[in-house]
Amino acid sequence: MKYIATMETSRYHPAINHGLIDISDDGFFPDGTPIEDFGAYIVQDIPFPNDQAELDQLFFDFIG
Repeated sequence: MKYIATMETSRYHPAINHGLIDISDDGFFPDGTPIEDFGAYIVQDIPFPNDQAELDQLFFDFIG
C-alpha cells in the first residue's frame, strides 16, 4: 500500500490526492486503471499535504 497523487499533464486540472491505495507491482489501480493514464504521478510511503496549493506545487517542482 502506498500514498499516490496524480496530475494530468495539463496544468489546468489540479493534482488529485488518492490517499492510501493498494497499487499492484506493475502499476495498476484496483479498478484496473494503469497509473500512467493520469500523466504525472508521485508514489510515496507518507501522506501528501491536504492543501491543494501545496500538492500542486509538489508536481510543479517534480515536473520542473
